[in-house]
Amino acid sequence: QELLGDDKDLGLKSGPEALVSLAQNVQIPKMPNVAEILQFRGIYKEVLDLSDVADAQLQQTRDELRPDVSLNLRATWQGEDPTNPIGLERFSSDKHLGADAVLVWKQPLGFRAERARIRRHKARLRELQQELRRIEQKVTADMQAASAELAKARERLNLISQAVDAARQTLVAEQERFRLGEGRS
Repeated sequence: QELLGDDKDLGLKSGPEALVSLAQNVQIPKMPNVAEILQFRGIYKEVLDLSDVADAQLQQTRDELRPDVSLNLRATWQGEDPTNPIGLERFSSDKHLGADAVLVWKQPLGFRAERARIRRHKARLRELQQELRRIEQKVTADMQAASAELAKARERLNLISQAVDAARQTLVAEQERFRLGEGRS
């Protein structure tokens, strides 16, 4: 009582009547949204992570297929004899400073392999999306089955409660008949 913070006596109930009474007073909770439940399923999070990985691999493979353009700049100093093409002697002069600017465009030629990888990554993404849908359907089915089982159990409990009430009324009636001397036995 000290833990509860009041001076009221705690009423403890036991037996089937208390259990039936408690069960009848329990409200059936509203069925939560499937998306909320999926966030607590480890398998769902794992498949989402695998899907993110497959998507990143697909983007990387697509990037590998893109042409690449780069600009290269170079400064040179020619220290060779300009009259001799073999360049046997070293030649120093300020007239031999040079620069190069090169624009490089690269296009990958191995399209077959990259396109096969793209198809493989797309197939993996579709597979993971199907797995996500399967998990969602399973969670939905589990929730519906649990809700149906709860409704059935509540209905059985109501029927049992009605049968107990009918049996009590019959007992009271039989006791009254016995008291009046009209007993059957």
